[in-house]
Amino acid sequence: MTAKIKLNAASGGGSFSLQAPSSSANNRVLTLPDLADGTIARTSDINFVKLQALQSSSAVSDLTFENLDVTTYRTFKFVFSGTPSTDGSTLYFRFSVDSTRQTQDSYTWGTIGVTDAGAVVDNADEQTFAKIAATSGSQNKEGWTLELTIVPHVSGDPAFRNNFGYSQVVRYNNSNLYRGETFWFRYQEDVATNGFKVYADSGNITNYSYTLYGLTR
Repeated sequence: MTAKIKLNAASGGGSFSLQAPSSSANNRVLTLPDLADGTIARTSDINFVKLQALQSSSAVSDLTFENLDVTTYRTFKFVFSGTPSTDGSTLYFRFSVDSTRQTQDSYTWGTIGVTDAGAVVDNADEQTFAKIAATSGSQNKEGWTLELTIVPHVSGDPAFRNNFGYSQVVRYNNSNLYRGETFWFRYQEDVATNGFKVYADSGNITNYSYTLYGLTR
């Protein structure tokens, strides 16, 4: 049986080869759907790349991501769910520069959301951190669920541009009541960042899972 199928280009001398596994014990099947038609994508054509993921029931003081590849990735997306160890805790965010937390009183943030009764709630502030999710209960049925988008300022960006983000949040507070919210924030400092930290304002984060993606430039 032929181990390789080779197709030569109509001109130019190039070719394409389809080669079977080196051992008969390594059987592989490639199936195309009935309506398949198009071009096979290159690895470089994949814009969203999964960088890391974790699921754990162990309590941690924060979730920290340092020295991210801001040359390859323009934007980072953090998909998270978890509960606080302390009932009624809020979720905060800070940028990092080479593992150094950015703690200037330059984080401006705002939020608007709805309650389980359909009432609209809003808030805003300028602090040494950005709020990315409001108070959550610590019971299993409560907690935070969110998708956070982060755009760092990098070398070559115009002064003071970027270092912003936003989160889409579904949470249940310490009375097990639904809240749906969007938060927006910006760190108004002219500093190139390459990491971030997510943490509760009180206690730890527990029973959590997350996936971090990078969006290529």
